[in-house]
Amino acid sequence: MNLAALTAITDGARVVAIGETAHHVPGYLRLRREMVEFLVQKAGFTVVAMESGFPEGLALDAWLSGAPGPFPASALTYGFGAHAETRALFEWLRSIGGIRYHGVDLPAGLASMLPALDVVTTHPASSIDALSEIRRLATMYARPDTIPAFAAYAAMSQTDRDHLTVLLSCLAARLDALGPLHPAPGNATARHALQMAVLLDQQLRTQLAGDPAVNVRDHAMATTMSWLLSRTDARVILIAANSHIQRVPVVAGPYTFPVLGQHLAASVGPSYVSIGMTTATGTTVTRRAAPDHPAGFETAVVDLPPAPEDSAEAILGPGLHRLSPSSPAGARIRSLDNFAEVTVAAAFDAVVCLPAT
Repeated sequence: MNLAALTAITDGARVVAIGETAHHVPGYLRLRREMVEFLVQKAGFTVVAMESGFPEGLALDAWLSGAPGPFPASALTYGFGAHAETRALFEWLRSIGGIRYHGVDLPAGLASMLPALDVVTTHPASSIDALSEIRRLATMYARPDTIPAFAAYAAMSQTDRDHLTVLLSCLAARLDALGPLHPAPGNATARHALQMAVLLDQQLRTQLAGDPAVNVRDHAMATTMSWLLSRTDARVILIAANSHIQRVPVVAGPYTFPVLGQHLAASVGPSYVSIGMTTATGTTVTRRAAPDHPAGFETAVVDLPPAPEDSAEAILGPGLHRLSPSSPAGARIRSLDNFAEVTVAAAFDAVVCLPAT
């Protein structure tokens, strides 16, 4: 695909977000790699951020900066590190040097705060006793996957859940109060890892309370982006699902969910550029509920349904399309193996559409 138009689309942008209708789709991974390489080579972007765990990602950042060993696949959560295209992209970024990486998401795919606590222990002001008790309580629900972890969290006593929340709040206040005594950059990183643990705890509490409109996860990713942008003047490539990077909220039935892109559009303004990625036809990876599976779900590769007349795919067709708020770009766009209803021209500054995946 001719990506030359990216130069004009991203001119002056501080953050360029590249989306996808579904994760783990080979065609999207190949195109995304091409887009990232173009933006690094032609537009001077020097930071890559992903919808992946913040604490885990510190190992990948160190590897890009020359730490020995093979590509640390486990530094990318949700299984993102398993793909050859992703590995090849980061190997190329390491080879050219000068590129940083940050995961922006909650730790462990929302299934555990333990990776964040491992980073918090490096802060010289952290309380050993408090961390030990927080770890004990967090271990009660930590699982390899999100659905079993939430079930285990729900099975905890309210006393234990409340105790965990209070301890996290107290530790956060302690690190903030003592922060001026420990100004080293690594301590700020440890403090942000604790913020991710705090927000994961709030995500779980919100889910248990049955308040789906409070989207703590996207707020957490926006918090990481704000933290990152406050620490560098570099230009950032952000990789996440379309539904996270769109500039408008997600509407699902009676609920309206503020998302990462909406937070960024508000905080960064016109320096935020959101590029949705989709396909005219082909196959996609999707998820199906599977109560007997250890993860509670299973993935499947399925054929995509035809694009309806009012979809971005049907109206725009294959190619890279720059949009304005008045562009005729459709009232829906693919999401997994279905379509999400959204005013596409309001949601994205551009849409890149493959002819097929």
